[in-house]
Amino acid sequence: MNSIRQLIREMLLSEAAFQPSDLPDGVYVEIAETDFDVLVRYCDKEGQSFDSSRAPFYGVVSMSSKTRSRGKCSGAFTVYWAKAAHGYGPLLYDVLIEFASELGRGVTPDRHEVSSAAKKVWSYYFNNRSDITRKILDYEEEPFITPDDKFDDCESKVVEFDWEEGQVEGTGTTWEDYYKSSPLNYVYFSKGTPTIDKLRAAGKLYERN
Repeated sequence: MNSIRQLIREMLLSEAAFQPSDLPDGVYVEIAETDFDVLVRYCDKEGQSFDSSRAPFYGVVSMSSKTRSRGKCSGAFTVYWAKAAHGYGPLLYDVLIEFASELGRGVTPDRHEVSSAAKKVWSYYFNNRSDITRKILDYEEEPFITPDDKFDDCESKVVEFDWEEGQVEGTGTTWEDYYKSSPLNYVYFSKGTPTIDKLRAAGKLYERN
């Protein structure tokens, strides 16, 4: 019964996700890059962001090339801000991951705080996306994945908090097993740039001159 419920939830999430072909006239996606950050957002033909009055076409996901956590985190970009109308965030995440993957770095969730909505997105990448690969990060405080390799060490405060809040005595689940099973302890990479390619082909990728 639980597996059926899980399948239904996954199907609903997949169906709710907005696709490049769903973008109406006047709505674009921009990738804005600075020296330290990358921002992906919905915008109009002038490159202006939509606010909540233009719902549901507002949303932004940002990642930083300089992690706020301890550890090198395998050189991954770290998501530090995400806000979008329901169902409209996954498209932006896809673009973000594809862009970071083109740079050979990948993306990992915020190491300190992840919303319940964002956790569902990362869980979907972890469990259902065959086009997305992942690489586990080691626990920065007490490395146990690759203890002799410091490059993949990364802080994991959000997972520590989830463990402390959800741990039940007598379950037999160890911290190491819990850590490995969390979608939040991985760097995600895309196989190619299919979403970006579709946006560009449809004239929906806003590119500043």
